[in-house]
Amino acid sequence: YRSGFHSRWIGVLCSAMFLAVVFSTINLLEITPLFFLGSTLIFIGIDLLYEWLVEVWHRLLLPEYIVLLVTFVAIQSVGIDAGIVLGVIVAVVEYVVTTSQVTALRRVLKHSRAIWQPQHRKYLQDVVYDTQHPKIVTLELSETVFFGSSLMVFSQICDEIGLSATSSDFDEIKFASPRHVSGRSPAHQRQNKNQRQKGKHGTLMEEARAGASRNKFLKPRYVVLDVTQVANVDASAARTCFLQLAKMCAKNGIVLCAAGANRRVDWILRSHDVSYDAQEEDRVKGLMLNPVEDFTRAVPSGKLILFSSVNECLELCENQLIYELEQVNLSQPPKLGRTSSKSALHSDLQEEEVK
Repeated sequence: YRSGFHSRWIGVLCSAMFLAVVFSTINLLEITPLFFLGSTLIFIGIDLLYEWLVEVWHRLLLPEYIVLLVTFVAIQSVGIDAGIVLGVIVAVVEYVVTTSQVTALRRVLKHSRAIWQPQHRKYLQDVVYDTQHPKIVTLELSETVFFGSSLMVFSQICDEIGLSATSSDFDEIKFASPRHVSGRSPAHQRQNKNQRQKGKHGTLMEEARAGASRNKFLKPRYVVLDVTQVANVDASAARTCFLQLAKMCAKNGIVLCAAGANRRVDWILRSHDVSYDAQEEDRVKGLMLNPVEDFTRAVPSGKLILFSSVNECLELCENQLIYELEQVNLSQPPKLGRTSSKSALHSDLQEEEVK
C-alpha cells in the first residue's frame, strides 16, 4: 500500500513467499546477513516513532499528547513495565482533571403535564414560569458528579438561583466528611474559636455584603434538579455539593428537589442524609399534595426531596403555589367599584326622604 502499487498480484506474491518459507528446508536466518535484520528492525522502529510521535500530533488533544510523550519517556527511562504503569497513572490524573472542568449543568424550561383551570394556568405562565424571576427553576444535570467536579456544580447552581456562599458555608464544604454527619470536625471548631477570638467584624461585614448581593436577586421558591442523565454521584459530591446546597436553600426559604435519580444515586443520597428517608418523604409529598399555609415551616428543612419523575415534582410544586395564590385571594377583601353597596343604600334613603 505504501509503495503505491495497488494490485492483487501483491497478495499472490506475499502468499507465495510465505509458502516458500514454510516448505523450504533451508534456515533463512543462517544465510541472511545480520545487517539486513538490524536495518529492518531500525526501519520499523523509526516508522513507528514517526507515526505515533509526529503524524499523530494533529489528531490528539494537547493533554492526550502530553500523556503519550510522558509514557514514551518513562518507557525509555525505567523500562517498559514501569513505564506503562506510570503512563496509566498520568492518564488517570489527566482524565480526572479534564472531567472536573466539564460543565454538566444547564437551565431548562419545563412545565408539568397537569391540567389546571384557566386562571391558574395563566398564573403559572405569567408568574411562576416568568423568564426574569421564576418561582420554579429547573436545572438539568448530566455526566457523573464526583469529588473533582462537585465544587464547580455547587457554584454553578448557586449562580443560577442567586445564592452566595459565605465563609462559614465554605468551611462546612471543606470539612464535610462521611465520618462527621454534623459537618463539624474538631479542627473546624478550633478554627472557628480562633476566628472568634480575633474578632467578628470581618466575618460580619463579609456576610452582610453577601446578603446584600443575594437580596438583589429574586430567588425562586422551588429548585428542581433533573438528574435523569447523572450516572453516578460519589460520597464526597453528595456531601460537599448536594447536602450543603440543601442547607443553603433552607436558610433562604427555597425548597430543593431532585427528580429521575437512578438506584445508585438514590441510595447514595439517602445513605448520607442528603434526602429524606421513606417515611419523611411520604409525609412531605403528602403536604405538597394537600398543601398547608406555610409549607417551608411544616416540613424538616435542610434536606433534598427525591421524586421519581420531573413531571411529578413540577406538578406538586405548582399545586403548592396555586394553593398559596388561593389563600392570598381569600384573605384580601373584595374590591368595590366607584358605586359601592353602602353608597347605593345611602342614595336610596335620600330619595325616600325627598319623596
